Amino acid sequence: MATMTIAQALTSSATGIIIADTPANIGAALSNAALVARVSQFTMNSNGAAWASLATQLAGLGSKFSVNGFRLTVRDSVAFLSDPANAAGLGIATAIALYDTADNLLGTAGSPLALRAGSAVLSTSASLTRAQLDVLESETSFSVLPGQSITLADSAANLLGLTAAENRSAIRAFTLSVNSTVDLNGQAALVALPHFSIGSGATLTVGGSVATMTNPALTSTLAGFAATQNVVVSVIDSLAKLMTNAGAIATLAQHVTGLTTAMTDFLSLSAAQLTAASALPHFGVAAGGGIILSDTVANLLALSPSVAALAIMSNLTQSGSVTLAQLATLVALPQFDRAGHALTVTGSLTEFAAFTSAQQATVSGVIVRDSVAHLLAAAHMPNGMTDIIALLDGNTYTVAQATALLNLGGNLSLTASGSATALLISDTSANLTAATATLSALEAEGPVTVTSTDGSPLPGSVLTAAVAASLATST
Repeated sequence: MATMTIAQALTSSATGIIIADTPANIGAALSNAALVARVSQFTMNSNGAAWASLATQLAGLGSKFSVNGFRLTVRDSVAFLSDPANAAGLGIATAIALYDTADNLLGTAGSPLALRAGSAVLSTSASLTRAQLDVLESETSFSVLPGQSITLADSAANLLGLTAAENRSAIRAFTLSVNSTVDLNGQAALVALPHFSIGSGATLTVGGSVATMTNPALTSTLAGFAATQNVVVSVIDSLAKLMTNAGAIATLAQHVTGLTTAMTDFLSLSAAQLTAASALPHFGVAAGGGIILSDTVANLLALSPSVAALAIMSNLTQSGSVTLAQLATLVALPQFDRAGHALTVTGSLTEFAAFTSAQQATVSGVIVRDSVAHLLAAAHMPNGMTDIIALLDGNTYTVAQATALLNLGGNLSLTASGSATALLISDTSANLTAATATLSALEAEGPVTVTSTDGSPLPGSVLTAAVAASLATST
């Protein structure tokens, strides 16, 4: 029984032959039905590789195909290797190799297929973060297809922290893709990286202390940095040093376009202190620093939103009272908290219609200030109401209405408004007499004038002195 290669078999008419050749040559000949009919066995003559579809064709030959002791590596993309239609091809493989894009290799990392694979090849050039590079390098025998390359795109810290073990010749470019801050040494190290660039949307901040950055000898160098696209120069130090050297920083800003400043400490500042700090060139807070804004209601309300936004928290330093509009401004401050101080909000029923649960949770007291008529007509009082300032309106009310006013809840206060100086109550003598307790309670909250609608005498013993005098005058 003769053993031939495919090329030799094509020039022969022998039957019952054994073909010993590469997987690619065998696969290419399978469409030749006449040749296949003359072959008793297809075997490999050396180690070889095949795509998943070709391996599946070879598997379809059944016992008529043999690897003949050689290694058959099935190399293909994740999609083809995972396709159930190619399962038979993987079944005859002695080794599996992943050959795909970075996204697909990363997507299958740690899967049974990836664990079974003996190697992984990056088939096309890719931009990777350091973490992604580490994932790929954890794959067995990871390599990059010759002619393709890797661009490492990450923060300055990760680019500069690349270890010798992680580095490989296929990494041919470095891109800053994350906003990063470095000192002057770090800046020099970055630009020394092969084909270093700053990616779109990323900013490199070159920063240093007041002492370093205001050194006149560095002014021209810093100005050069600032002239580079996506590079910002910053003076980074404690707030005390920044404020003490505000003059020198202002001089530097005249030469360095877009100069910024950043405080490194974590401080509690008043509105005035924060306003003063915000006058520094493009002032901000460095990583690890922070500002807690602490002041009175009036001072917090007077602060511009852009300045207040520099803080991470806002606290009251003493009790205060606000309108609903003012409360909305306070709640909009960064993580506003009254810090245990009393904070009351006052408004009309119409204004409280838009009162939110977040606003209610912020205050210690809710004061409704509205006319008696509006209070009696209301379907309900605002949640959390603690006090009612009833504005006298000159209208006359019955005992039933007066009782309803008293029962609205909270601490009631009858307050003169315009020409109205007393709560006017008019009803029958019987109703007035029966409501002595109500009238007395109302009188304790403000001026009350009572008149009888039927002219019947009312026993003064059941009324307070002031109400009795009012009745006596009106009957």
